[in-house]
Amino acid sequence: MDHCTARSQVNFDQCLAEVRAGKWGSNGGTDNNGQPVSDISTATAITYSLCVKACGPGPEAFSWTVFSQQFCTWLLPWLSLLSQLPFGAGNRLDNLVSVFIAVGSPTLAAYSLALTVLNNRWVAHRFAAHSYPNRRNIVYVLKCLQQVPFRVTVGDGLLASLIVLPENDDWWTKFANQVHSTQAASISATISLAWAMLAYTFTLIDAFGNNFLDSVEASGGSIGTLWLWLLPIIIGWLHVTPKCESKGLINALNASNQIAHIQTMDRGAVHASTESGTRAISFDREYGNEVSACTTNNYTQTFSWAQNVDIIWDAFKEAAARAYQHKPVNPLETWAGADRGLILPANRRGNLVQVISYCGREPEKRGRWGTGVWPRCLGASVAALFLQWGTTGAAMIFAWFTPTRGLGCRCGGYLLYGAVSTFAWLMFLASSVFAHYSTHPIRDGKNYRKTLLPRMTRRISAIFYWLGISMATANAILIVVFSVFGLGSKAFDVLVFLSDDIVILRSARIGGIILAAGTTLLFIVFVYVSTDPSPEVALGPGLGDQNLALLNVFSM
Repeated sequence: MDHCTARSQVNFDQCLAEVRAGKWGSNGGTDNNGQPVSDISTATAITYSLCVKACGPGPEAFSWTVFSQQFCTWLLPWLSLLSQLPFGAGNRLDNLVSVFIAVGSPTLAAYSLALTVLNNRWVAHRFAAHSYPNRRNIVYVLKCLQQVPFRVTVGDGLLASLIVLPENDDWWTKFANQVHSTQAASISATISLAWAMLAYTFTLIDAFGNNFLDSVEASGGSIGTLWLWLLPIIIGWLHVTPKCESKGLINALNASNQIAHIQTMDRGAVHASTESGTRAISFDREYGNEVSACTTNNYTQTFSWAQNVDIIWDAFKEAAARAYQHKPVNPLETWAGADRGLILPANRRGNLVQVISYCGREPEKRGRWGTGVWPRCLGASVAALFLQWGTTGAAMIFAWFTPTRGLGCRCGGYLLYGAVSTFAWLMFLASSVFAHYSTHPIRDGKNYRKTLLPRMTRRISAIFYWLGISMATANAILIVVFSVFGLGSKAFDVLVFLSDDIVILRSARIGGIILAAGTTLLFIVFVYVSTDPSPEVALGPGLGDQNLALLNVFSM
């Protein structure tokens, strides 16, 4: 039973018969609502203390057949589904930690997915307002870089050269092609999803089948409902198809930076490697927990990523606006080509000063957090909490209305799981806020990170991060093997189920299924509706948006 332990191989029918016969006294009998009855012979439930006294304090006999059947039916399909999460850290330990984080804090897993989707939509819509070569590849590269810390260097014309020079078309194309995710709904992912959904369906059929009374004490429906959050997370990441392998991102950036060009004053465009080791876009290695390219860590990059998008967007916008006005990079030249929609390479050449000027002046002061980042964080938070507590709440309904009704060990365990998941998410979110604050001043300063305030905030960030790791890990272990606890001396155990109990339980299970299925479906709809339907990356060498149009004109 849920709220009562019993001696090995106890016969509850015999135990109740002995209680009703008065063998264990006239006190301790209750009805199914826990109210004492005056006549012990009419009792349908007994108090916890009488249960221990009459039936024994020991556990029920362990049955491997029952355990293995229930484990394979209720839990194993969900555990196997974890392998379909797009983990992609550089080592196995980080991947293992990411598994514990996802299981221990579904709120964080859902938050990272929702935030990634909203960020993708935001950056695509932002760049869609202007047209300039490589726009699609720039958007795609920025989407992929959500998972890793990177820095943008504006000085010495590095960023302006990367955006303006036609020689750098190959840089954007090569990067986009190398990180272009080929992940899709593979056979293994499809089978795993189908297995989990089929197992859950069979569990529900069993819960409402002819053996309804035999399944009253079973927790398969509540366990399957509790793990239902995993379905929209897997489906969502398969739809978003992130490029999450850290080695792949690093290799793609290193390979692209080898062909990067930079404009000089008198030697034209030359390979950037001949001038310095600095590149316009490079990985930032100063971030501790932010270097892991796992999807559960997307939340760590939100603020710095939005700032970097702002920097690239400002330069891109200025170049696009000048091109729209038929202003070439070199003001002494005339615009080549009559079609306003075509930007020929001749219009994108000039000396270093002209290239830098073409992308506008870098503002002296930028916001600390990036454009529109807090509304997106709020939207992702609402979606994540909706999924977490929709599935957890549905599981609690299953357990709450299973006699003995109330906040028992199983229902309380689900509540604890949801609460710890939410608090762990808050710890991780606070960690990312303090980490960004400590490393991104409003005004650039070489000694900023050495002052007291950023050092304190970075230590606070580390504390919150490790608290989140600890809570998520403990919660992951808890939900898989959490132990049963009782309600104390006021607890009672139902031994006979009345017709009213069956009606209430059926209604509660139907309500729980509707809540869980509705929550899951709405989250999936949110992911699909919020996903930007932007076109694929340009797969030809050095083909930007306008260059593709020019190619189509010449091929007619």
